[in-house]
Amino acid sequence: MKLKIFSSSTRGLTEILAKLNDNGNHPRFSRMLSCSQRRVGLGDVVGALPKYQRDLGHVSKVVMPMYRTKFLRDNQFEVVHKGYTHLHNYWFNYTIIKESTNKLGFDLYLVDIFGLLDREKIYGYGDDTERFFAFQIAVVDWLAVWKHHPDVIHVHDHHCALIPFMVNIVTPTSICRG
Repeated sequence: MKLKIFSSSTRGLTEILAKLNDNGNHPRFSRMLSCSQRRVGLGDVVGALPKYQRDLGHVSKVVMPMYRTKFLRDNQFEVVHKGYTHLHNYWFNYTIIKESTNKLGFDLYLVDIFGLLDREKIYGYGDDTERFFAFQIAVVDWLAVWKHHPDVIHVHDHHCALIPFMVNIVTPTSICRG
């Protein structure tokens, strides 16, 4: 199956998936990855969308930047991947961690980039553009080697907006190419 990439609201994506399941022309999506930021509005999407998708029979996973928050301190995580990539001339290490108890009802992966994402606030830094570019590059780099290739990637807002482009156009070893 060719990878599908959507950028829409929770309700909109849920309706699209339901139609694709019911028309008989598309197989049921078995794996979905949502990329998002956690803030008012999108926080609701991150918590609700995977549960709606699960009710439709989909396996959903969420990937977000890792910030130094109460949720991070109060929960158990395991390292699932370490990588090294670059943003132009800036090379950086990144770590993907996964919430290990599945307390949310779906797999939650967080991307840590030391010096860029290891902060308490989401916005308001002079290097926000570099931070969000680096997050997207790390996600795409990880997707190229991740064993759970998604059938659908759903992205939210400008923090993740380049992921569809990067997956389909920029990354030659992309999961979409074959």
